[in-house]
Amino acid sequence: MTWGRAVARLAQRDNPKWESLSWLALRPLIDSLNDRVNALTPSLVPELRAAWLERTVEQHGPAPTARGPLVIDRRGTRRFVVMGDTGEQDASQYVVGDALTGVVPDVADFAVICSDVIYPSGDLNDYVHGFYLPYEPLLQDPGTRPTPEPQRLYGLPGNHDWYDGLTGFMATFCDVPALPPSAYPAGGTGARERIGRLLWRRPSRPQPARLHKDDDTRYTPQQLRDAMMRPATPETRQPGPYFAIEVDGLLLVCIDGGIGLGGGVSMIDAAQARWLLEVSALDRPKVLLTGYPLLVNGEWKECRFESASDSDAYRTVNAVVAEPDFRYVAAIGGDIHNFQHYTVTPVPGARPIVYLVSGGGGAYISATHPIASAAHVREERAHNFADIVASNSERGGPPGPAEIERPPRFDSAAMAAPAVRRLGPLPSGHEAWGDPDEPLAVPVAEADFPHRMVPDAAESLAHFTEQVLPKTWRYMRSLLMFGLGGALAAGWRALWASSFTEACVLGGGVLLLAVQLHLSIGAPDSRSRERRVRRQVHAYRASVAAGYALAGFVAVAAGLVMAAESAGRYLQLWVLITLFTGAVSYLQRRSGWWREPGANDWSWTPALMGVLLVAVGFVAAWQITDETHLALLTHAAGLLVVTAVVGVALRRRHWWRSVSLNVALVGQLAAALFVLSAAHTPTPGGEWRPVGAVTGVVLDAVVLVATLWAVAGRLPRRIALTTVALAVPATLAALTWAFGHFGGSWDAGARSFAMAGLVAGWLAAGVVGGTFGVDALRRRWPSGYRPASTAVLAVVAVAGLSLWRWWLVQGLVIAGVVVALSVVTLSVGYLVFLGGLSLALDHRAHRDTLDRADDEPLLTVEQAALGVRWRRTGVDAVVEQLPSRLRNRVRFVFPSTDQPQGVIQEKVSEFFSADAPPFHQHYLDLEVVGPVGHPTRLVITPHVVTGVGPQASHPRAPIVVPL
Repeated sequence: MTWGRAVARLAQRDNPKWESLSWLALRPLIDSLNDRVNALTPSLVPELRAAWLERTVEQHGPAPTARGPLVIDRRGTRRFVVMGDTGEQDASQYVVGDALTGVVPDVADFAVICSDVIYPSGDLNDYVHGFYLPYEPLLQDPGTRPTPEPQRLYGLPGNHDWYDGLTGFMATFCDVPALPPSAYPAGGTGARERIGRLLWRRPSRPQPARLHKDDDTRYTPQQLRDAMMRPATPETRQPGPYFAIEVDGLLLVCIDGGIGLGGGVSMIDAAQARWLLEVSALDRPKVLLTGYPLLVNGEWKECRFESASDSDAYRTVNAVVAEPDFRYVAAIGGDIHNFQHYTVTPVPGARPIVYLVSGGGGAYISATHPIASAAHVREERAHNFADIVASNSERGGPPGPAEIERPPRFDSAAMAAPAVRRLGPLPSGHEAWGDPDEPLAVPVAEADFPHRMVPDAAESLAHFTEQVLPKTWRYMRSLLMFGLGGALAAGWRALWASSFTEACVLGGGVLLLAVQLHLSIGAPDSRSRERRVRRQVHAYRASVAAGYALAGFVAVAAGLVMAAESAGRYLQLWVLITLFTGAVSYLQRRSGWWREPGANDWSWTPALMGVLLVAVGFVAAWQITDETHLALLTHAAGLLVVTAVVGVALRRRHWWRSVSLNVALVGQLAAALFVLSAAHTPTPGGEWRPVGAVTGVVLDAVVLVATLWAVAGRLPRRIALTTVALAVPATLAALTWAFGHFGGSWDAGARSFAMAGLVAGWLAAGVVGGTFGVDALRRRWPSGYRPASTAVLAVVAVAGLSLWRWWLVQGLVIAGVVVALSVVTLSVGYLVFLGGLSLALDHRAHRDTLDRADDEPLLTVEQAALGVRWRRTGVDAVVEQLPSRLRNRVRFVFPSTDQPQGVIQEKVSEFFSADAPPFHQHYLDLEVVGPVGHPTRLVITPHVVTGVGPQASHPRAPIVVPL
């Protein structure tokens, strides 16, 4: 059984980096920071690419050019494998590695990993568990050094592989050692470039590691490469990050798009662009392999040429592929973690080109239910056409733009033929529809939508329903436990005030102990069906909920101790603000003012309820005699009203939906700032505290940027980074000393402003500095950083308790409490906005599949298919046979254009990846068919890997591409 073998191989990992990669954790996000730094220094990646090519020549000599520049000679090959986005080092990768056992090299001669070999940052040390162990059967056993043979595994770098400067990738696939420090020059053409080069995270130091946890030998990365990767013959060795492979009658052109420009748009440097044009001119059928797909999710994505001008014949890779003379028959890209198939004729009269997305080789699966397929588009168009005809007949005139369901827009600037057209002249006798300056975009052909996807839309919706609902409920339960813990603290203070301080100290110690236990023990294997392990899973989750309750107790208790006179009133205010936030979020959800325009989707009920809610708050404000209270609360109410009015006024603009939620968020946060200022007015000068807190955080940012500008490129890197790390704490220390010596003579408003600013500045600096400090400790001491970090945290806590009467320590504790309570408030509002109330009442959705007695899924594939049709067409009759609880589940996971959306839905793939079967991974089996030397067609067969049943993979219908 594939899953059983994958689990056995997972168990062989020695000190794994994680059990399952989660993008909710800070560690992978910090490791991927070079993605953001690259925006400051876009010239660094091309420079490093050129340096790697030079170093490859120094190491192995010039690549053979008999078949073309950087062309690998595999003319005897007629069958090979392509898989994309592999190296998460967890279950979803290992199940694919097991499925390939016996395929490479027994059936297919070699495999190409197309994009993102190692997550999250291409680290050289991560290749042990992200490459050598999962693909061990494809390579060889350590300890032997056979004679050279054709290379079995090739790699095409993705953006994540570039986050360590491509060091791990080049060492593994090209057998090239790391670049010297001189390859990362500190200079640049401007301040942004200098700052970017200073902040660019350098590769990790090589760490010896065991391939299996029972091995006696520890290998350095180079030793492991020498032992596992057979030395390749010169004509089959990979010559660099971009190259071509010639198989029988076909040329695979593999390009390196670097880190990318954002939004799926990428760029290749000028030298690579010249090479691409030279290779494309070779008279052979070609398939492009790229880390960034050219057509994905129904949208064209450009891959640009660096420094291209309008006079150049070709300015994008898209145009090169579309050129009939270059004979491209297919383009395959990774990056998006699913399978999508398009067949498009980009140039009228030319042969069709197959565009594939293939990124399901081991990473989390990207949801496909939000993607409109060709079949859904046909049904949606038929439904919209029927509505338009009915509207016409009722009104006797043309339909307005609000009555047309807007299909996705396409960016087709890179293609010879446009993927969209504007609405042309209407039939005579009709007026123009809508604003002529904002025409509608409609697809020309269903070819612009995927013909097939893996998983398909129904499988995707059923899969993510199973992932999203139980995990979201567990988070809601944690918030509830936090609130109960806070209520317990308030009750304890009211009933047993004499022992309250001791209870706070005890609660804090228990909380630290719980954190230490969770860091050292970790979560049990939630994939197991064994009753003993399930009990451990339940106990662990119960301990997490108890930890949130303990955190709520400590947070509220700390506030009551540090601000004994006013904490009770502030807690009451927090409860009221949380309830008000939930009410506003519910009304915002019901109003639909943020949606795309529809025919009759406006309802006055939530509008009137909103007016009533604001009126009640305004009447309450009138009961307060303090004019400052009244003014601040009036500003808060006015902001909410103005935001709502703006939403109603702009709701028929096609661009409104993309910005409406941000506008609402800014309006609500600004209103909250006014309310918090009003809450502080009984204290002399208290209304300045919220403004001072914001100023303190801004001060941190200004000092940090100014220091970076001053030292970047002017001091050695180590000294410069040390200066940057000390600049903010030194500035805050100086300001704290000055306030302690001179602040006594200031008026109440200035003192409140300064104290709040210093507290917020220290808190922000501590959180950021602590996060990166732990990361630096982890990079230098991978096996011992957890207990060391917890020990440092304990020392800081003890030191804080000894100084708890100092205003700064009290301010930091109270600020931490405010941050925790604010997160709870925002989470409550957000979950109410998304429909979390219905989830709270759906008890079956609270349990994982393994915890349900009947193993019945929350949504079957058949039910999910109805849900997808419902969300696409908006026809309620489609789901009349589904119970209301199932419709609520579909609404929560797949809001579509007529229900709220947010981070949970938009990032559903990243946040809710699966680490147990059934999976929806895949790889591509490519075979050239026909006479040797003159094949007539290329057959591409997707193989789906689920980890269920005895069969390793499940082949789907092949795609036949004429050559």
